[in-house]
Amino acid sequence: MIYFVNQYLLELNTSIEHTEVKRINLFKQMKIPAKIVTRDFNTMMAENIKSLGLDNDQVLNMYDYFRDTINIPVRVTKNCDLDISKEYDINPGANISRVVKGAQLIMNIHHVPGTFGHTYFIEYFDYLGNLVKKRDYDSRGFMARDQFFAADGLLIYERHYDKNGDVKIENYFDDQAIVIRTILYDYKDETYYFENEMELASFFLDELNRQNDLKATFIGDRPTISYDMIMGMQTRGKNILYMPNPHTIDDNDGVYADMSGLYANAIYQHPNQWNSIIVATAKQKNDLTKWYGGKSPIPIEVISPSVQVESEQDTILDKNTAHQENKVIYTGKLDAKNNVVELVEAFDKVVTILPNATLDIYGYGTEYDAIKTKIDELKLSNSVRLLGYHSDLTSAYQSAELLVYTGNVDVEPLCLIEAMSYSVPCVAYNSLYGIQDIIKDGENGFVVDKHRIDELASTIIKTLENKKRLHKMSQNAYHTAKTYAPENMIQKWQQVLN
Repeated sequence: MIYFVNQYLLELNTSIEHTEVKRINLFKQMKIPAKIVTRDFNTMMAENIKSLGLDNDQVLNMYDYFRDTINIPVRVTKNCDLDISKEYDINPGANISRVVKGAQLIMNIHHVPGTFGHTYFIEYFDYLGNLVKKRDYDSRGFMARDQFFAADGLLIYERHYDKNGDVKIENYFDDQAIVIRTILYDYKDETYYFENEMELASFFLDELNRQNDLKATFIGDRPTISYDMIMGMQTRGKNILYMPNPHTIDDNDGVYADMSGLYANAIYQHPNQWNSIIVATAKQKNDLTKWYGGKSPIPIEVISPSVQVESEQDTILDKNTAHQENKVIYTGKLDAKNNVVELVEAFDKVVTILPNATLDIYGYGTEYDAIKTKIDELKLSNSVRLLGYHSDLTSAYQSAELLVYTGNVDVEPLCLIEAMSYSVPCVAYNSLYGIQDIIKDGENGFVVDKHRIDELASTIIKTLENKKRLHKMSQNAYHTAKTYAPENMIQKWQQVLN
């Protein structure tokens, strides 16, 4: 069994999770047994799995495993199903139902967004109005967790329940809300004590390994968290460290700069814990080997995170009718490293030459407000739209004539091959690894030096203006994507796994 180890699957996910989703579906196609395993507790896990297009048997959460709540019937828990004293009054609301006794607030019952009264969590208050307890309900309809708070609002203790309402896991917290003791009850007729949640997570992986006769493969996907989970195991499987980012602190130097803190503990201080490292490009493999002085203590494999989207684009290549004229899109995180504010500034120059050009920005992140402010400042609200996070970007790629990516640290951004799968050429800021492996200037897109806003604007303009060349670039983009076809990526993974 192959286990892709991660911290969580959320409603809003990053490229790490989207890479896992593509990979787990690729392995399903390969008929190789594999699961994504996650550590963190999440009452909406079942809904998140569904929104990512995955089946329940493709994901295994640590809390679900120990609570024996992996496959249980789904039911809806509403106010009438709760044990609420008849002396209290319930004031129903669309999102929150308030439970009161006279003028005193007893509890707030929060409902799952987008449902009719499906219980999400309940907040309990003392007579002074202080939050003293929070009860979480899993989206599948059962009581999952109670959290208890001190008078100053600090979380001090929580307990997790199985499907019968019995306590299975307890976590105790310090004054920084960090777990300092974890207890697992009645697991195989034993009680287990751990220093923290991470020790329990490593024990979880140990149990999975034992179920596979100590022959399981663990691929650490999320830096630090998943690496620590694997390195804390008492048993040993086949351990693979997946590297989604550059390995040094300098985005421009992968040979002489210091090792990034994401990887230093795992591959620099504990290289004997790993059977191999996977990077996305041959250049990163060469640079990491040089960083080690010419010989890496851990074998380094090269596998792109990208897989061609099955988009059925052959008819579009012939007719080229799906794309909207001068429609540009951006997909990715909205954080400082992705320079989306610079893209908006560049687009202000684009619309002076191409007034009908539009830019749709898909994603979420810390720079959302800054981007919106820049759009308003430049009076671009009719040309630039902030459309938020979408787990399925099919319609976005189908409508676009061009994708522009302004990040400068990601290794082979997923959006490039995804866009090219829909015959969309790409313009991207150059970065140390991956961009020039995909984009060939003038053939399927253009590469621009990062932070060159004027150059970025002129490149977008010249790409959109020459429709004859753009059509040829669209065809080339699709053919580039086909080199990342599932059957090709399957072969690469088989080589590494064998």
